[in-house]
Amino acid sequence: MALVAAAGLGAWAHGSLRGETVPAAMYVGLTPALARRVQARHRSNAVQFVVHAALDRLPPWRGHEHGDPARSDAWNGVQSVTASAEQVRKNFLQAEAGISPSEPGVYIFTPSAIDASVAPPGKHGAYVACASYPARFADGASWRENGEREAGRLLDAVEARAPGFKDAVTGVAWRHAEDWEEEIGLLGGHPMHLDMTPDQMPLFRPDRELAHHWGPVPGLYLSGAGTFLGGGVSAVPGRAAARAVLEDRERA
Repeated sequence: MALVAAAGLGAWAHGSLRGETVPAAMYVGLTPALARRVQARHRSNAVQFVVHAALDRLPPWRGHEHGDPARSDAWNGVQSVTASAEQVRKNFLQAEAGISPSEPGVYIFTPSAIDASVAPPGKHGAYVACASYPARFADGASWRENGEREAGRLLDAVEARAPGFKDAVTGVAWRHAEDWEEEIGLLGGHPMHLDMTPDQMPLFRPDRELAHHWGPVPGLYLSGAGTFLGGGVSAVPGRAAARAVLEDRERA
């Protein structure tokens, strides 16, 4: 039997067990020195902050206030309400220093515009996010204290580009670094487990000893965002881990 650890999954399938984990957590108690080495890798303090908003209508983007989503691309894919690359750069620097972005660079998805099944009839939903918020605040404040305030700031950013947006909001829920760390074990709430930087890609992700999805424990394989190619929807880590399992079986 092969044991495959991959973030975000938790079920038996075809003789493999997938569990919620990150690379460091996987090896705690098995090879502590390796776990400490992986855990010591730098993780940016800049992480995602997400607000889920229930809407009674789509965001009224300027020029599309009364538009029909069936006839316009205004609500397809991602809509950016970020002014410039300089704004994004400043946001990341502030987050790394433990400070909320002074002018959050926000992006928003409205999946209900193209898939009506994700919201009640006649209603919509929005995923409003900023990728550069501090996992931990420099002043020691918690996300439990700051979450509601910062959620309001993200909605304000959308309102500035789509006047009337906040009037369409009927409910909100936000998710932050502390939630993800507590619930699924993401260290520092980092959605990619490790930074997506050249020093942690490809043969150094998460460590040279683990770069090929197997390590010092026979039959134990690693997948997920903490391995090459990182997180997102590429499916490359899962495919690579599956190939590692099959290659070992062929050699057995």
